Amino acid sequence: MAASAPIGQEKMRAVTMVSAKFDTLKSYVRFANYIHCLNEKIYLNLIPRFGTIGTMIGGWIKETRKIQKTNQTF
Repeated sequence: MAASAPIGQEKMRAVTMVSAKFDTLKSYVRFANYIHCLNEKIYLNLIPRFGTIGTMIGGWIKETRKIQKTNQTF
């Protein structure tokens, strides 16, 4: 959804929603591990992947903001 959204407010809204949903997923996984509904090995395998995905989403947000600022100056 975010990849196909036009550059501007719509794209920023979509990328922000992706970030929020990813944060929710991380919380659910942490909680599942806390209450022992998730195998420890699987949890430890997911943590570095979550870090990579979070970095990618953060970069996407940063790039979208940068593009928005350059489009506003014209």
